[in-house]
Amino acid sequence: MPALAGVEPMIVERMGSRYGQISMTTVTAGSIVGELMLSKGFKIGSQKKMPEVSVAQTAAFWVAR
Repeated sequence: MPALAGVEPMIVERMGSRYGQISMTTVTAGSIVGELMLSKGFKIGSQKKMPEVSVAQTAAFWVAR
């Protein structure tokens, strides 16, 4: 499962309808998660679909270096 899937419910809870594709906040959220994952020594393995209840459609799947 993409790392974004773990934090997106908290983002949605806090931002509500302001979080979404139109305002590019899903891209921003993915970028922030990506910076964290890179700093922890992970690299992008692939893109995967997010769970059906997610706002974002796809996100990076991270693997250990």
